[in-house]
Amino acid sequence: MKKVIMFLAVSLLATGLPAMAAGPTQIGHDEKCTKECQMLIKNCGQEADSIQQKISLLQKEINKGTAAYSNEELNLLELKLHDAQQTLANLTVGS
Repeated sequence: MKKVIMFLAVSLLATGLPAMAAGPTQIGHDEKCTKECQMLIKNCGQEADSIQQKISLLQKEINKGTAAYSNEELNLLELKLHDAQQTLANLTVGS
């Protein structure tokens, strides 16, 4: 279980790092990345959210709607929520 959680944490970092490494030419993309990083990553080196916590956090952020996020960002959050729910379902099969 710890391996799965660490894999999820590393994959979240891996999706954000290429955008940050692109440099100052992609200012709009950096702003999106910053929002996502603030929402999903808290002191990742020392703490990883459980899948249930991730699902709860994603649902909370999606509920903020277009007041906080663009439609594109909301679609991305919904995809991440769906992935987290599928991961949880796969882990709990047979439990």
